[in-house]
Amino acid sequence: MNKAQKQIIKQWREVNNQYMDNKRYEEKAHLQDNNKARIYEEKKKQNKQKKIIADRYTTIRTLKPIKDCKSCDFHNNYTCFDHEDEQIKEVYPNVHYTDDLEWVVYE
Repeated sequence: MNKAQKQIIKQWREVNNQYMDNKRYEEKAHLQDNNKARIYEEKKKQNKQKKIIADRYTTIRTLKPIKDCKSCDFHNNYTCFDHEDEQIKEVYPNVHYTDDLEWVVYE
């Protein structure tokens, strides 16, 4: 390999490294923006009053299993999550299901 070829390879590596550094910077900035937005939303929710509608230990008596649904158990009065979600949101349209397995409304 002659000197000119080595110089071209060296320049290509420098350009490639700069490109990769720029890509990493853009990805990191994008992740930081997403993280800031998530933190902002969490803080906004924390500032509001949290009202727990139901949790994993609560039986909501108003929920009714759907006979035609394959996941609902009509005989044991079990309502699948999809129909539970649907029925709860009819009564509480702003309710959210959290990672803590709670139905929560923020006021």
